Amino acid sequence: MSLRNALLGLLHAAPMNGYAIKTLFDESIAFIWQAELSQIYRELGLLERELLVTSSIEPQSDRPNKRVYSITDSGRAAFRSWLLSVPDVLAMPKRDELMLRLFFGSMAGEDVVREELTRFLSQIRRMNAAVAAPPNIAERYPNNPLMARADRVCREDRYCGFLRKRALMTSEALIQWAESCLEELSSKAAPTEDGTASSREKES
Repeated sequence: MSLRNALLGLLHAAPMNGYAIKTLFDESIAFIWQAELSQIYRELGLLERELLVTSSIEPQSDRPNKRVYSITDSGRAAFRSWLLSVPDVLAMPKRDELMLRLFFGSMAGEDVVREELTRFLSQIRRMNAAVAAPPNIAERYPNNPLMARADRVCREDRYCGFLRKRALMTSEALIQWAESCLEELSSKAAPTEDGTASSREKES
């Protein structure tokens, strides 16, 4: 999956401005694919140059005018082509900085590793709570039909449910893993450079 396909998919539902796209992105896709607003605008510019989307200025009397993006027929065809082309490899390798840092944990030291795991655990718990909470997009954006529709999709669409289920199960497993690692750090002393246990472990 790429950012461009996520944007084409969202615009497939309805024309939107950048802020609305970012809002829907954060509510429905962010736990599997993250993007900053600047990245979204940059990608929208590329899509427009490739004639996959168009944009127009929509005047507003009470606030600055907004640029609204719409998917073109070529954009719909490109999105459909991506959607129906199943990749040979779906379990893509990951770049995980925490895992790389843990690989060199003996060089960093136990205190640094404990801080990293504690910070990671806090972040994963917040993500778990956000995924587990029922969507409330419509409540935060009243009188907005697009947000109300997105709310219904997040609640009722089985495939959106598959995404949330994976995110929830993954975060729960990561919480257990981090808690286990921290417990092990607290209960067992790391070996010294010569391979023997520290004095604290010997005493126990």
